[in-house]
Amino acid sequence: MPRNPSDWELNIKRQIRHRYTEQNNSGGLHSDAKVKLKLYGYKQALIDKLPKELISRFSGCGCPVAELQISGHETIIDLGAGAGIDSFLLALSLDSGKVISLDLSPINLSTFGKPLENLPIYPISGDIERVPLANEIADVIVCNAALNLTIDKATAMKEIFRLLKPGSIFVATDLVSDIPLPREIIENPLAHTTSLGGVTTEKNILRLLEKTGFKNITISGHEYEEFTTRVIIKAAK
Repeated sequence: MPRNPSDWELNIKRQIRHRYTEQNNSGGLHSDAKVKLKLYGYKQALIDKLPKELISRFSGCGCPVAELQISGHETIIDLGAGAGIDSFLLALSLDSGKVISLDLSPINLSTFGKPLENLPIYPISGDIERVPLANEIADVIVCNAALNLTIDKATAMKEIFRLLKPGSIFVATDLVSDIPLPREIIENPLAHTTSLGGVTTEKNILRLLEKTGFKNITISGHEYEEFTTRVIIKAAK
């Protein structure tokens, strides 16, 4: 069982929830969301399928759906689903399968609304470090710029492993940094809510995946930014 969170962790999570609630209420993070989507790996054909209310709320750092081959019958969990962009695109590829979309902010999930109401998407509010779902229910787990928001990454990895069926896969796009973050970021009490305070090294991600029991681990697609590097993480149970 995951340990109980400290008061500090609970406060950080409240700040994260507040930040994404405010972002959702204001209409999104990027004024150039379509440009960001394309820059981060979403092909134009995928972007064209997205409702505008989802496009405007994009807050990922890559395109995990581009890394998957879907048969249409999978149970997929989208961790840190946000407004539901990846959930929406994955659901379009499903026949008898379903997408369970988990996010820390219930307000994020409320934007699913009409665009997703006829799709096999089931939004739930929850914490990646304490997922309210049974063991071994997922054929695929995706995560887009959400691992860096977790406080206890070892616990988060264990939860992902627990949820996956044997032989199933985990695909994430996330941020890593192998250089010390600037002091103004480290000392910023709100840094965790901007995806920077919780960023870790590529070496640590690999170590945690291996320690948890994942196999066939790859970390690729390195795209360098000012303080961090965007990567694609793949692993199998």
